[in-house]
Amino acid sequence: MESQSPPKKNEDEATSITKPNDIPGSSKRSTKSPPKQCCPCDETLNPEVEKRWIWIKDKNQYLCSKCGAIPPVRSHTPTGNDSLPQSALNSSQLANLTDEDEDIEYDKNEFTEREADSSKITGSPQFKASPQVKKDVSHKNSNLWVYFGIPLVIVIVAIGAYYAIGAWYGSNSLKQTGSSCENFLQLRSKYPKMDDGLWSTLIVGVNRSLNQDPGEPATFIFLYNSSSVGEMLLDDVTRIAIDCFGSKGAIWRTSNDFKSTEIAEDYGNVLDRHREELKSQGILVVRDLDQVPPTAAKIFFTICDTYEPLVHKAMIFFTIDISRQPEQVVEQDRSATSIAEDILKGLWRKELQPNTLNPLVVRLTENVFRID
Repeated sequence: MESQSPPKKNEDEATSITKPNDIPGSSKRSTKSPPKQCCPCDETLNPEVEKRWIWIKDKNQYLCSKCGAIPPVRSHTPTGNDSLPQSALNSSQLANLTDEDEDIEYDKNEFTEREADSSKITGSPQFKASPQVKKDVSHKNSNLWVYFGIPLVIVIVAIGAYYAIGAWYGSNSLKQTGSSCENFLQLRSKYPKMDDGLWSTLIVGVNRSLNQDPGEPATFIFLYNSSSVGEMLLDDVTRIAIDCFGSKGAIWRTSNDFKSTEIAEDYGNVLDRHREELKSQGILVVRDLDQVPPTAAKIFFTICDTYEPLVHKAMIFFTIDISRQPEQVVEQDRSATSIAEDILKGLWRKELQPNTLNPLVVRLTENVFRID
């Protein structure tokens, strides 16, 4: 009877107890580089077919399935170590990762740093622009300043200079005319019976004519009984007005100068001549306004207009001898303005239409004073 030897176990069956993927947390490891030796049986063990580590419950640890060796501490993890759970590795094994794992860890750290840098650029308030970006922004801002800022500053400076010069010139003119026009007040003592408002009205008239832009011609009518007193006052007022205007003299006219046929036919030429003279002299004196013919009186419609006058900076003085008027017209209790209106309307009513006569009289009687 032949003895039978026990059948040999197939190495494949012996090593097929469990597969690496059956161990929790197992995964196939890349085999880019040949496995390094971790125990005496590494040279005969086929890592792609045979299981590397087996969990032994009695010893409560993993052993090599070929030689029973305990996983040694190496500078690298033996092939198949990925199939080991983390609890099977001691602290020294965890500290000694493979070169490939170290590379993976380094890549993770580098990726984390890049991610942190990316968050700084996209969301962090501590974002710092590159020098080139700062240079571009600065260049754009400088262009905006050149195109818009500098012209705006020039315009503002020009406007400020214009008003500053105008204010200085205006105040200087007021001082000059004021010092000269104060001489009107000195006439109070010489003509005590005159309306005291005449002197201040003369000063206001000069200032409105000279210091407003455009100026307004100031018109005055003097009613007088005594030719000597009237002539004297007219001479004094005209002299001071000439000083206020800084003029060389006044234009003197009588009623006879307005009785020519030229004025009756076309007073435009006469206006042109008076315009040039009045611009140069600034002062016009017309004696005996009540003796001027109605057709020639229309010339004063333009000369005395306050809105569109012949000359803006001018003063016009008229005289009316009320001694030639009826007593009821020149009664003492009547105002000087109403007396002048009645005299002029009564003289010119027949030849001038109301739409011409009334505005003309209003312009002429702006300031009327009686000399007694």
